[in-house]
Amino acid sequence: MRRTPAALFLCLALPVLAQAPPPPAGPAAQAFKYDPGTEVKLSGQVREVTTFIGGRQGRHPMGVRLVVAAGGAAPVHVLVGPLRFLESRNVAYLPGDAISFVGSEHSVRGRDVVLAREITRNGQTLVLRDAQGFPAWRQGKGHAAGEAAGEVELPEAF
Repeated sequence: MRRTPAALFLCLALPVLAQAPPPPAGPAAQAFKYDPGTEVKLSGQVREVTTFIGGRQGRHPMGVRLVVAAGGAAPVHVLVGPLRFLESRNVAYLPGDAISFVGSEHSVRGRDVVLAREITRNGQTLVLRDAQGFPAWRQGKGHAAGEAAGEVELPEAF
């Protein structure tokens, strides 16, 4: 049997390539975790409500983001949770809603971002995460790797 140089290269390179770690997440996704040590309590008025597809290649469900004027110079981007979770609770936020929220504060691509743990509007509180940041929509499904700390991946367009 005669081997060509390309076939020989594949035989030698495939075992090495199979062991190579995956490439790091580029600008297409940025991940961060819920950190109880960075919790803030803020209130303000919802200015904008948007949805986004989270994670690398949109592998996570559609999420809801609120842009809130919370008294600071810059608006705060509040990451709420999956749209289907809000729909299952019959909750929808609208521009003009006065809310207060508790969450883990981060700076993402130069923006103030809060990963919400709970949001209160008109005296009613929606609990999104437990005190450690585990998502309410994952309750009963076990704490998978990353989720115990409430990891979130944002798309490049965030």
